[in-house]
Amino acid sequence: MRAPATIDWSRLYSLPEFQRAKVITSYISYENEPDTQELNREIINQGKILLLPRISDGEGSKLENIEWVRWSGDLSSIIHLKKIPEPLGPIWDGDIDLAILPALYISDDGQRLGQGGGFYDRWLAQSEIFTIALVNDEEFGHARWSREDHDREVSAVLTPKRFHRFS
Repeated sequence: MRAPATIDWSRLYSLPEFQRAKVITSYISYENEPDTQELNREIINQGKILLLPRISDGEGSKLENIEWVRWSGDLSSIIHLKKIPEPLGPIWDGDIDLAILPALYISDDGQRLGQGGGFYDRWLAQSEIFTIALVNDEEFGHARWSREDHDREVSAVLTPKRFHRFS
């Protein structure tokens, strides 16, 4: 396994969408995903509210869904039930201004390939916020795959070497 990629976060911090945002979703990266530790710390240091994802059973639904939990940066409030680190705490029920998302691949037309659970896509179908996917350079390109009804495109992609806006 290779080391996580390092992203120049100043490109993200300078975006008007980031500067205006008061509430931002992110995630704790794992394995070879671009490292989000510095990003998450900076979101908190700037006085913004940082939300991390947690997967729930959807209260009786057969589909698992994503829910957002405010995170202070305290690693002792993170649990590892599955491979994705998840926060403890109450579900956020307020507005969200900007979403920073993981992806396995982003196509040059903004399609996001995720882990296959559809959590982010189902959540994004109910939202109209600016979304930025973080991927390694080789995970952004011309590949295509069959699209499903619930798939959602991202607004932008950020890699270690470039930023690209789709909308």
